[in-house]
Amino acid sequence: MDIAFYNYNGMNNVLQKTLSPVATITGAKPFQTLSPLTGELILDYNVDIFGANYCSFLGKSYFVTDRELLTGQRMRIICSVDVLQTYSAGIKTAPLIPTRSSNQYNSWIYDAQLPFEVAATSYSLPPVGQAGVDYAVWDYDNMSLIVGAIGASVWEAV
Repeated sequence: MDIAFYNYNGMNNVLQKTLSPVATITGAKPFQTLSPLTGELILDYNVDIFGANYCSFLGKSYFVTDRELLTGQRMRIICSVDVLQTYSAGIKTAPLIPTRSSNQYNSWIYDAQLPFEVAATSYSLPPVGQAGVDYAVWDYDNMSLIVGAIGASVWEAV
C-alpha cells in the first residue's frame, strides 16, 4: 500500500483542497483493521512525514489527527477520513440543488439560518417583450425587481 503525505493549511470544510506534497511511503501496512472513518498506521520513523497533517491511501483522503513515537525507530499515525475530499468527484457531479453557499443566495430555497421577512406585495407588470419591457431582473442587494427597455437610459425599480 502506498501512502502519500501532505501539508494542508486551509479550512477543513472545503471541497477542493490545495495540498503540498511532503513524501510518499511505499509498501506500508495498516496497523489495525481500518474502519470506514479512521485509520491507524505504524511506519518506520521518517522525520519528513512526522510533521505532515494530511495523507491519502486506499483511495481515501485523511486528516492526520495524532502521531506517536514508538520504540524500534517506528511511529504510529492516527487518521480520520476527510469525507469531502474523498467523495469530491461524486459530490461535484451529483444532480442536486445546494441549500447553502459561501458566496451565493437562492431566494427559492428556505434557509432557517438566514432570517428574513417576506413582504406581502404583489406586482402587476407587463410581460417581458411587451409594452417596452425588455428586462426583468431581481436585485438581491436591494430586494427589488428592476425592469428596463433596451436602449433606455433609466432603469425603473418596482
